Order: sequence, then structure tokens, then C-alpha cells
Amino acid sequence: MYPLIALNQGIAGVYPLKPGCERIKMEPQLGDLEHIRFDVQTLKGAIQFSAQGIKGKRELRLQVPDSLSIELRLDKREKVDLPLLRTEKDGINVYEITHPGSYVLKLKYT
Repeated sequence: MYPLIALNQGIAGVYPLKPGCERIKMEPQLGDLEHIRFDVQTLKGAIQFSAQGIKGKRELRLQVPDSLSIELRLDKREKVDLPLLRTEKDGINVYEITHPGSYVLKLKYT
């Protein structure tokens, strides 16, 4: 696997849902990583992705560009201030990010 693909898909969990990356799925898989920061390049611009802390005390930061929407998949026990799209059978809540800007999420289970 190429290093950038490993970061984008393996760590950030980014996959396109619509052609041209107009809408993407993001399902972070941070495991034991205590600090990571990188840009996810899309046709709509770069998403700045960073996470800091250990599981139970983790902060996820996203900088989302214009014209891009994200379906963010997180453990359903997480408490985040984002619109909930749906809860899936596998214990995942899917949240929606439709506006550009900075997002800071305090995570305990992801």
C-alpha cells in the first residue's frame, strides 16, 4: 500500500461517496496513535486532519474546505455537536459536516 493511501484510507478513513469528492465518508481509525497531522487531498481542496491524545482523552481537529461535505462515522457513545444523519446497526453514528471551517471534537471511544 502506498503511504498516502495508508494515511487517507487507513488512518483518516476517507473514501469518496460522490464523483469528484463532492461528498466523502470519514471513519477515523486512530488506534494507539497519540499524535498525527496530515492533509487529505481532494479535488475540492485539502482537509486538514489532526488528532492528539490517547483513547479516552483524544481531540480530533478537521479543517474542511468549501464545496465538500463529510459523513463522519464515530462510535455511537461519542458526544459531538454535529447534525446526526443516522445510527447504523454496527454501533456507529453518522454525522454530517456540510459547512467549511474548523471543527474540534473531543472523543473518548474513537
